[in-house]
Amino acid sequence: MPANTVPANTVPANTVPANTVPADAVPADAVPADAMLTATVPADTVPATRYGTLDPCDPAQLAEYERCFYDAYARLAGNTLTRLIWDFDHPSQRLRTRIPYADQIVYTWRDPAGLLAGAMAVNVNPARAFQATTFGFALPGAPPGPGPAGTCEILNVMSTSRHQLPAMTSYYAFVRDFGYADLVSRGFWIGYSTCTRRRLRPYLRLGAELLAEATIDGEERFFLAWPVRELVAPGKGGLPRGVAER
Repeated sequence: MPANTVPANTVPANTVPANTVPADAVPADAVPADAMLTATVPADTVPATRYGTLDPCDPAQLAEYERCFYDAYARLAGNTLTRLIWDFDHPSQRLRTRIPYADQIVYTWRDPAGLLAGAMAVNVNPARAFQATTFGFALPGAPPGPGPAGTCEILNVMSTSRHQLPAMTSYYAFVRDFGYADLVSRGFWIGYSTCTRRRLRPYLRLGAELLAEATIDGEERFFLAWPVRELVAPGKGGLPRGVAER
């Protein structure tokens, strides 16, 4: 990991910046430079692991992430809808989304040896079209295309072969208490994603809300909203769960 790491909670709060739970030709300043720092903090509930963010300018980090991404989803390479939103590089065995890295924050989870154990990629640039529009979905109350301020999109959540913890432990500690809490601190209140029918029920149990569904060439896709500000654990940057904003 680069030496110039900073605690995740020191990234300025005023930085406003799926087909799973809930990639390049744009100006380098599409996301403030400080949002792209590789930030690491000890994982509160998972001793000896480290949470942080990917530095897409580091070739080694980027290669590791894209190869792990490929390994996690290589079985979907023949899926027509998946190929519409993700770019499979079979010769190099690397995978990336079609959203530029300048528009993403990729949250990372590393094992005690510093190797990637999990990741969550989020599109944080509301000035660009969301991935879900590829399937014909539109943001509520907005025309197809750019999302309003305070919204983001969960592009990908994955675990690698080094991941050893139960799925629910991973979700609560890494996805919700680290990733969602950081998004809330940056001014985001809701995230969007898409999923298949197989993932729909588990995601609804985790707090996602079903907004729309579509069938494309015989394949079903579901459009979800994740109220991240409501889902974060108390004291992690958002309102306590079950407490409405006044």
